[in-house]
Amino acid sequence: MVTIRRAQRSDSSDIARIHIDMWRLAYKELLDADFLRQLSYRRSQRQWESMLQRHSGVLFVAESSADGVVGFAAGGPERTRRFDVDGELMALYVLSSHHGSGVGRSLVRSMARELLENGRTGMVVWVLRDNPAYGFYEHLGGTPAGEQELELGDRSVVEEAYVWGNLGMLAG
Repeated sequence: MVTIRRAQRSDSSDIARIHIDMWRLAYKELLDADFLRQLSYRRSQRQWESMLQRHSGVLFVAESSADGVVGFAAGGPERTRRFDVDGELMALYVLSSHHGSGVGRSLVRSMARELLENGRTGMVVWVLRDNPAYGFYEHLGGTPAGEQELELGDRSVVEEAYVWGNLGMLAG
């Protein structure tokens, strides 16, 4: 059984581990190996702790009774003002052992509900074009809305934006 709850400062180590491990797994064919090796658990943990301390944005974790924290989602106000939405899913990572179990969908729905409760009406998420997870966002009703080029390490990659104009539908 998996429970979705607000993250606490004590979760920052688990969030950092999932964040770095999933980047290294998901992007091993897309990004330079040295860049991925240089990702730091400690630096990531400090960033997540800082977010939790500042109360900037929303951070949920998915916690399994058997495995502890198995995923997380971060969100808040939309940062680019490029789309006609006011919310953003800034990060969504679930351990591969829990892919296909509904954890990601539950995290996205929890984020959509939270953004709605905070007066937001729509949401965007940015996904690396070559990340196979883009199908997940399409399955949830996200509409491709634009792209941007990004430098990660020594590689140039393209991120695609998926938009939900009606969070009520997504919050289900």
